[in-house]
Parts: sequence; structure tokens; C-alpha cells
Amino acid sequence: MGKNLTSIYIVRHGETHSNAKGLVQGQSDPSLTENGTLQLNEVGKAIKKVKFDAFYTSPLKRALESAGILKQYIRIDPVTDDNLKEQSFGIMEGKPKEILMEHFKNANWDGMTFEEKRNFKIDSTAESDKNALDRLLIFINTIKNKHPNSTTLILTHGTVMRHLLIDLGYATYEKQASVSNGGLMHLVLNKNKWELKEYSGIKFKN
Repeated sequence: MGKNLTSIYIVRHGETHSNAKGLVQGQSDPSLTENGTLQLNEVGKAIKKVKFDAFYTSPLKRALESAGILKQYIRIDPVTDDNLKEQSFGIMEGKPKEILMEHFKNANWDGMTFEEKRNFKIDSTAESDKNALDRLLIFINTIKNKHPNSTTLILTHGTVMRHLLIDLGYATYEKQASVSNGGLMHLVLNKNKWELKEYSGIKFKN
């Protein structure tokens, strides 16, 4: 029998009250809506036949609530890790997303190079895209070494998932993927490179 593959399933939390109001969340701590609960139950039904060996989650409330729902389907207690938190948006957290978009426009986002975009911060208290991505990559590398030839479930957030898709070459800043609440991607390690095998709730731009 062949050796098992190292794979990870990464899931975005369900809809929150801030999502429903169109507010920037970042590391603020809203709860799930009723719809968010329904979304994660659908994810649970979709993955309940997968044999998971480990389960990790962001410690933010919306992620913990989502992880609690998935636990009912996979029967594994989630372990929290700060590296799975959403990107911090500093003073923009809790404000309408339109204000955040205006801030990027005023900073000449479209005229920035790739590296400038990766290192841009809203303010001194916020994280850059690179800061947030580096955290996630540190975690994923730890999982690769801690759980080889195993299948791990990860519950995290939309922005960091989009950064990961760019880093893996499946999206760009110009053609960003959108990750819905309850969106899922399944990555498999092949010759030390993560490959996207399947996904749901994620849209890619052509």
C-alpha cells in the first residue's frame, strides 16, 4: 500500500454580524449569525467522511464558534493557534468596508508594485499582507513537520486564505480570489509544494 499523502483542509469561518453589516473585521471579535451557523453545518456534512488526524483553529470568537460546529461532525477537539488569526486592519476594524477601500485608493494601491502591496500597512497598529501571510506559512510548515502523511483540518479567516492562494500561484493581486463564509480549500503536499486539489465557496477571476 502506498504512503499516505500530507494534506490540509482550510475552512473560513461562518458569516458574522459584522459580515452581514459589511464591516471590516480583522482581529475584532464578532459572533456568528444564524446563517453562519447553517453555513458551517453544511461544511461539516461535506467533510464528515474525511478521516482527520488533527484539527486547529484561530482563537477568535467567530472561528471558535465555527470550530465547535465542525467538531460535532469530525469528533476531534480543535487546538487554538494565534498564527491562524485574521490579518489586523488597525484603525479600520469595525468601519464599513467602503472606508477601507477608499483608504487603499488614496494610498495609490493600484500604482504600487507587488512588494509595496505586500508590505503596505493601514497604520502602525495594523499588519501588512506579508505579516499575516508569514504567520500562516509558519503554521502550515509546522503542520507539515508535525503531521506528515496525515490529514489536518484548519479553521481560519478569509483574508489570510486569499493571501495563501496568491502565494501558491492560484491568484494575484490583480485577480484576487474571493472566499465566501464557509469556503473550503483542500491542499495536498506534492514534492514539497502545496497543490490545490479541490475547493468550494471560492471564486477565481479569469
